[in-house]
Parts: sequence; structure tokens; C-alpha cells
Amino acid sequence: MSRLLRTSLAVAATGLVLASLSCSRSSKTTSAFPDSLVDDEVVVRVNSQPVTGRDLRVFALIYQPGSADSLRTAGFNRKLLDGYIDRVLLEQEVRAAGITVTDSLVEEFVSRYTQALGGPEGLRRRVLDAGVTPDEVRETIRRDLGVRRFIETVVAAEVDVSEDDARAWFEANRDRLAVEDSVRARHIILRRHDRDTDADRAARREKLEGIRRRALAGEDFAELARRYSEGPSAASGGDLGYFARRDMVPAFAEVAFSLEPGTISDIVETPFGLHLIRVEDHKKASPIRFEDVRDRIVQGLHDQRLKDVLGKHLKRNREAAIIEYATKVGA
Repeated sequence: MSRLLRTSLAVAATGLVLASLSCSRSSKTTSAFPDSLVDDEVVVRVNSQPVTGRDLRVFALIYQPGSADSLRTAGFNRKLLDGYIDRVLLEQEVRAAGITVTDSLVEEFVSRYTQALGGPEGLRRRVLDAGVTPDEVRETIRRDLGVRRFIETVVAAEVDVSEDDARAWFEANRDRLAVEDSVRARHIILRRHDRDTDADRAARREKLEGIRRRALAGEDFAELARRYSEGPSAASGGDLGYFARRDMVPAFAEVAFSLEPGTISDIVETPFGLHLIRVEDHKKASPIRFEDVRDRIVQGLHDQRLKDVLGKHLKRNREAAIIEYATKVGA
């Protein structure tokens, strides 16, 4: 139950299930794969559907922005190919089920994705400059939203978590759920990027200083977060909810727990970028009750069981599919 800041704010705000599949599986027969992907080369056919180097490159660059250098390594490409085959098989099920996604939903998630990369300039620098077109971004998100809907409506139908399941987990893990002092805070983040120059870093700090001055002058912090923050919490006005000290990276937690409610921090630097923090409330530790964490436990058990069910579903897909490698991927 660790917080987002402990993992990676670089993950796109789409929340798409397939983002985690791109390099999640390892092929058993991938002894020879091209070190560099050629756009028009057919790498594999999945139930007669061709997958080209371009397909793999676009998917990797959208979901792992800035990965162009990694695309030159055979190991990365082998894992990418294996995960992409799973993706194609799911997409084929989406089409067979007649699942569609509205244009408005696609545009909403394109906007979230763009914001998570730092706005239009971040999208251009990290994705479009690598050769991916705006239409390819939009179409990739459309297809993955369809897959997500399929997983949520078809695959997840096999998942059930009862009240008794949640209570049993609570009793077995009560010590792990011990409540600590917590803080509720909002933040505005301007994210760091691997290719930043000194000028980029200076400009980002200057921009955040300007935002801080506006907040101190009385502008609504939540509105400033919605407009300028480059993290997934921007849509909720930068609200991170309540978190314990251990839920955040040390630099962030130290400042958040030192601020009085209603106050705004100086600029805080973490591995993810530069932050402004506004603390909303402090809570002292108190005994935990099942009712307080029931929904979180149910969701956690559901997610774990869905992961297991999805893994079995993908395995069945593989066993039933006709997968024909067009390049030497092993014997």
C-alpha cells in the first residue's frame, strides 16, 4: 500500500493495464532477435495478424518515453515482443466481443497522458521527437482502453472478494496495518527528465518559484495544481490524501510532516522533480478498525486475484494461438 511517490511519477497517467505488460514476460525461445527494430519488418504473425518493428517501437516509446537507446538492445526487444504478443491476443478478443471506446474517452486519456509527461512540450520532447505521431499516440491509447474494458468486464467477472475474505486478511495482517501519524497534503510537481540540461533545470525552478509566489499571494493552491502540476494528482488539485511518513520518499516526507496545516513549503527536490507542498491536516496514530480499511483490503485482494486470473487467461491465449515468427527468434 505504498504511495505513488515511492514508486515512479514517470508512469503515464492513463492507468492502462497494458502498460505493465510491455516487458513483463520472458520468451522461452528468443535466442536470435534483431538488435535494432526495423519499422517495416514483420517480426511475428499472431493468428495471421502481422506485428512489425514499427508496432513494437511505437508501443515502447509511448509507454516507456525516452527509451530509444534501450530499443537498440536485443534483450529489451525480446521482452517487448513477448509482451506485445499478449497485447495483440487481447486486442483480438476485444474486437470479437464488439467492445468500442468513445472518442471523448480517448481524448480524456490522451490529455492525461500528455499532462503526465509535462504537457505538450514534454510529449514532443520525449515521444514525438522520437518519431511517434500524434495519431499513433491516440490510436495506441484507444486500443488499450478497449483492452482495459475487456479485462474489467470479461476477465474480472471471474474475480470475487467477499466480506469474509477481507476480514480474514485483516485479522492475519493486523500488525502490518498498524496506524501511524499521517498527513494530508497537496503538491505541485514539475518533473525532472533524463535529458534535462542545466538550463532546463534552472527554468523549471524559476517557474515553480513563480507558482509559489502566486500561492503565497492567495491564489488557490488546488487550482494552481490542476493547471501546472505534472503528476497524476493534478486532476484532483494535487491532493495526495493521507499518508504516513514511510509512504513518501524521505525528502518529501520530512518537509510534509514539518509543516503546519495551511502552510506552503519552499521548493522541495526529490528524484522525481521539484515540488511545492501544502499541508491540509495532521492525524495522530490511533487503533485501526476493520471498517476503516475494508475498502482498501477488498480492492487490494481484487487486484491481486485479477492479476492471477489475467495471467492464466494470457496463458490460455498463448496455448490456443497460432504464433508464427517471421524472423529468427529461436528454435
